[in-house]
Amino acid sequence: MQYFCLLYLQTCWENSLGQEIYRLILFDFFFSVVFISLFEVARYLLHKKFKIIQAPEFDISGNTFSVIYNQTLFWLGFFFAPMLGVVIALKLFLTWYVRSWILLKFCVPPKKSWRAAQTETLFLIIAFLSSLLLLFVHGYIMIRVETSEDCGPFKLVTFMHEIFLNDIGQLETGNKSLVILVFISKPGVIALVLIGLSMLVYYLRSKSVAQRDFVTFLRRRLVLASQDKEFLLRHISEVTNGDWDPKIKEERESGLDPAKLPPNRPKQVRLAEYGDIVPSTSSDDLLGVSSTATNMPFSDSSTSGYVHSEANG
Repeated sequence: MQYFCLLYLQTCWENSLGQEIYRLILFDFFFSVVFISLFEVARYLLHKKFKIIQAPEFDISGNTFSVIYNQTLFWLGFFFAPMLGVVIALKLFLTWYVRSWILLKFCVPPKKSWRAAQTETLFLIIAFLSSLLLLFVHGYIMIRVETSEDCGPFKLVTFMHEIFLNDIGQLETGNKSLVILVFISKPGVIALVLIGLSMLVYYLRSKSVAQRDFVTFLRRRLVLASQDKEFLLRHISEVTNGDWDPKIKEERESGLDPAKLPPNRPKQVRLAEYGDIVPSTSSDDLLGVSSTATNMPFSDSSTSGYVHSEANG
């Protein structure tokens, strides 16, 4: 850019700058679309034969920066080459379909995950900075760089900004364009616009802070939900193993657990409804006793034959 700004005495330097922008766009298309796509296809074919070579990953950040780069070239060269918009649109159209086909057929998802909110903010900041830089570049060209004498729409003036000043100076009193321009340039209108922009920035800032606090609240809720789940699973495990009842726990510690009883000693089981211990030599006897005891009303005489306390056992 500086090269063309210093050569303002050269004939039609605006055309030369537009031609260089065309070259940059074509070079970017062949490198970032054609060459990289062929490289990813070759890498995928090698990956199928040699597992040591990893499959190509789709680079989200690289493709996004490529779009921002094309946008920057468009805003830089559109002032000098009006047909640049058609070339950029055709290039992005081909880039979309070629890269999407490569992604679906030959690429794998990237290992690094991208957060949509953070990456979107980053890319918007980069796009804003590039647009702001281009604004300063065009301002410098319009104010400080002399125009070509033999070509271009500004060949009748020395600097580009003079044509705007001349047109404004030739406006007659009462002209609608002049009235609108005078109204917009009033201090009250400018102050009102600045206040409106300040209120918009404050609203967006408050909204972002509220969303961040809400995300923090949801994260805490997730932590509490995980703790509750762990608590319930622990107690379900205790109920399954019988550790929730202190009496059963004491019996296990004292040796009354069926798994810890000697082989020659008849197994004993607690009737949960009566709280006593009954002997059982087999699972069938245990089921018979349990069903009989469940169907019979509780009385000392009816259960004296087969139910006795632990002390009399």
